[in-house]
Amino acid sequence: PEESKEEALPVNLKELRERLGEARVLVEGLTSRRKEAERELSKMEREVGGHVRAANERLWTAARTGDCAEIRRLVALGAGLEDGDDQMYGRTALHVAAHCGQEEAVRV
Repeated sequence: PEESKEEALPVNLKELRERLGEARVLVEGLTSRRKEAERELSKMEREVGGHVRAANERLWTAARTGDCAEIRRLVALGAGLEDGDDQMYGRTALHVAAHCGQEEAVRV
């Protein structure tokens, strides 16, 4: 039997096309937002890395000079006791304190 030209399609093509258009707009927006988010993340990583490096340099200096109060303060602020310095072959603040004979700093 022949189908009637007036018989409804199993789906509403107009609605599907509208939804497809909305999905395209959403994906394009997400794509541009992702690039923006990746740039912001990269910027934040550089900023945090710079602060971490500065804090660790102060920690290594405090370890070298035996400044226990400064060591405690920096550690409380999040300086990395286990972070090694690439320029010192990965030595940590503990290594620096021990190498410099700062016994009290080693115990901190």
